[in-house]
Amino acid sequence: MEPKWLIAISNGLLSGLALCLVLGAWPVAAIDVHAPAEVIVENGTTGILNCSFGSKVVGSSAATVVWSFRRTGSDDAPSTILYFSLGTAFPGIEYKDRVQFIGDLNQMDASIQLSQAQFSDNGTYFCDVKNPPDIAGSPAHTVLRVVLKEPDDQAVSSQVREGQNGTQPTASSQAPELDGGPSSVQAEPQGAPLVT
Repeated sequence: MEPKWLIAISNGLLSGLALCLVLGAWPVAAIDVHAPAEVIVENGTTGILNCSFGSKVVGSSAATVVWSFRRTGSDDAPSTILYFSLGTAFPGIEYKDRVQFIGDLNQMDASIQLSQAQFSDNGTYFCDVKNPPDIAGSPAHTVLRVVLKEPDDQAVSSQVREGQNGTQPTASSQAPELDGGPSSVQAEPQGAPLVT
């Protein structure tokens, strides 16, 4: 006769083996989500936040994409800015008119477009894709830096012409400093020495 403890261990092992076999019938695979480390966008312009993923299944009808955002310097949990499911994008309230899903899940692309970038958009954006049965994996993240928009070429060439023909630039044509104040550079009449 076998001791009771040996019977209990045998039953436990058989139960564990049966559980492993049952769970093994529905495999869950990993999904690899990728995004660039950093994206730089000029304020007031449109930027693309790229996100791609690797999955064994192409374009599952049950696939979902969640984009979330955490502002620079914040310790808060990221807030959802876009949820994409069943071919429909649901933007968050704050981004309703500025974020658009431009990806193609059949091409394993979950990218978004952010319009009218603002300095308050600086922060980390997280792209999380689930493409059943590939659901295990970590979101990718991108740091967005919104920078001061450079003056366009026409404004710059206008400033150069004003300085070359001997006129003083007006306050509206002076280049702004990074701190928002007017530039201290002034044009001198043609042929005169430059004094600072």
